Amino acid sequence: MSELAERAIAFALGDGKLISTSLPRAGRVTVRSQPEQARDVIHLLHATPALRGHLWEANIQPIQDITPLFDIAVSLNTARPVFTVRSVPAGDDLSFTEADGTVHFTLPRMDGHAMIEVSYRR
Repeated sequence: MSELAERAIAFALGDGKLISTSLPRAGRVTVRSQPEQARDVIHLLHATPALRGHLWEANIQPIQDITPLFDIAVSLNTARPVFTVRSVPAGDDLSFTEADGTVHFTLPRMDGHAMIEVSYRR
């Protein structure tokens, strides 16, 4: 069912998808645009919660294990030429390519959360 839902969403979005990644299904992605700093900040999250009960009609799902992920491919649609792509706060530069308004890069390792800054030329 989840695969059918993913295909329906992809069809509805058409070519309008802002970002795509190779994260597993439990992964989450958020893009925050910061035009005054000429950058986008991408948050990648991945953890597998375990259902441990209910409290006030809400599921209790603690995260018990953080599994490292490797070589996560990311593609972000951009409207401007990219200057740098780097991991923050570590400051490690990531190599990237640009083609047809999309920047492509690979995050070598992620342990639960990663924050990536995509800076644009001013």
